[in-house]
Amino acid sequence: MASRKLPTKKEPFRISSFALTSSTETTLTHISHDATDVMGRRVSDSAVVRAMLRYVERQPLSWVREQIYPHIEKEIEAGTLWGRKKSY
Repeated sequence: MASRKLPTKKEPFRISSFALTSSTETTLTHISHDATDVMGRRVSDSAVVRAMLRYVERQPLSWVREQIYPHIEKEIEAGTLWGRKKSY
């Protein structure tokens, strides 16, 4: 007799929006289209962003600080950040 699979509880989605420049939107679109071609099924931009965040989440904090934070700093320097710098 075949064993019955227990349903896995999926984390609910939270709808968020974020601002992209036209070049970053183009990059995201290229990644999702390429992933669609490779996987043979539609891959949404949201799936790409979630996958990248999950990948970063699995890395050690030192890796995130060395590899990701410099890119965040470039975004800030380019003026693509909303809000103010915290004053301590």
